[in-house]
This record gives sequence, C-alpha cells and structure tokens, in this order.
Amino acid sequence: MTTRTTRRSILIPLTLAAGLTACGARTEATMTNAIDQSGPKKARLRDAMDQGTVVRAATPSAKQFADLATKNDAFEIAAARLAQSKSTSPAIRAYAAKMIAAHAGLTARITKAAAAARPAIAPDASSTQDYDAKLAELRTLSGAAFDQAYVAGQIHEHHVALSLYELYARGGEDSSLKAAAIAIVPIVKSHIAMAEALAAK
Repeated sequence: MTTRTTRRSILIPLTLAAGLTACGARTEATMTNAIDQSGPKKARLRDAMDQGTVVRAATPSAKQFADLATKNDAFEIAAARLAQSKSTSPAIRAYAAKMIAAHAGLTARITKAAAAARPAIAPDASSTQDYDAKLAELRTLSGAAFDQAYVAGQIHEHHVALSLYELYARGGEDSSLKAAAIAIVPIVKSHIAMAEALAAK
C-alpha cells in the first residue's frame, strides 16, 4: 500500500503509534498479518497488536516526543524496581539496577533538552493504561516466569523506544531534542544488546 505523509515517516510498532495517536499525530496502519475486520474497533486494534502490526507514523512534535520518551523511562524504572525485588537471578537484578540508573539519566537529558526548546517544554512522564497493565501483569508473576516475562518485555520495550528515538533523530522539529535523540539512540541499542544477552542465557 502506498501512503503519503506531510512529515518524514518510518515504520514503527503499533504500541508507539498508539501513543502518537493519543497525542494527536496522524497515523496510517500497515498490516503485517491479516486482521479480522469484524467486531469493535478496540478489539481489532488489540488483535493487530497481538499479530505484530506496524504503522507508518508521522514524526512526533517536540512535546509528543518528550512525553513519550519520559513515559517510557518511568515505565522502565518501575519495571526494573519490580525485577530487583522479584527476580532470583543475580544477572537480572544487576541489569535492573543499570536500567534504573540509565533511564533516570535519560529522563534528565530529555528534560534538560525540553527546557531548552523554543518554546520550553515540560514533559509529562505520567504512566499510561498500557504501561500500568504491563506492570500489573509482572506483579502477578514470580520465579522463572517473572524472569522470562521481564526480559522479553525489556527487549520489546527497548525496540519500541529505539523506534521513537530514531524517528525523532531523523525528522524532529526541535534542535535540542533532536540532538538528545541522536545521542540516546546508541544507549538504547546497548540496552537491547544487554537484554538479548540475558535472554540467551
């Protein structure tokens, strides 16, 4: 399917696109699997997410980017704190400690860049229903089941975050936030590598 957007766009996971849509960005769905068109719209969207749907999303505004980035950081920190208290794996607990420190640092970097934006931006790092549900699910797990779900979630969420940062690094409208996104891309890639190493053990 051929699509046109007024801004530069790339394919990103639907979970990120849902956040962009909530913030007001325009998106166009591109299905990677056949999706049942019957039933309520929300059910179709949920099925699409389960089947690996991606969307073509316009580059977020500076405010949208700052909000999504800091919300992701807040989720990563909350999930890591759960891992520190629930995981029986020293390697996973050590990884979680690194994620707490790293994502606190990323939030500080984005917040500083947002303050330098014109006009200045105050990021909204409040949680979302999606993140709340994922944390609630992790709280119900223990032992190996928790470890497996946490590590798998880390790989997924960091890929989602990487899509966001790469998207803004390519076409972001604010120079200070764009510079921050460019600097953060390799950091997120290193987090993916660490999480994949845990999954391989």
